[in-house]
Amino acid sequence: MATIEFEVDHERRIAIVRQIGAVDGQMLLARLPPFWQAHPEIATYHSLSDMTRFDGDLGYDDLRQIAVAWQAFCGGRDGGAYTAVASRDPFAWLYVKAIALNFPTRKFGVFRSVDAALRWIEGRG
Repeated sequence: MATIEFEVDHERRIAIVRQIGAVDGQMLLARLPPFWQAHPEIATYHSLSDMTRFDGDLGYDDLRQIAVAWQAFCGGRDGGAYTAVASRDPFAWLYVKAIALNFPTRKFGVFRSVDAALRWIEGRG
């Protein structure tokens, strides 16, 4: 089973995407752009990718396609925004380091829990 949940916290200016179960890149590519279009204000928001219950497969090519779609959507308005990834994968920091190359205007951090990720975003590093 695979589920993608979305939440927008307008007060804290954070867009949250929860990837639960066997989510793959094609699912994300199909679901993310409609979410973005429904909430155009998030182009300037921070983001939290909650992968603490993720056990799917995301390839670098999938992530690159997501990056291209995001850049087309936000048009560079996300400069200085933070992206936190919450994951229990001990190698997540390696993947995020590679992904960050596709988002040169954002700051990235990897955390073991959602709470730690939110604290980082709210404290801005």
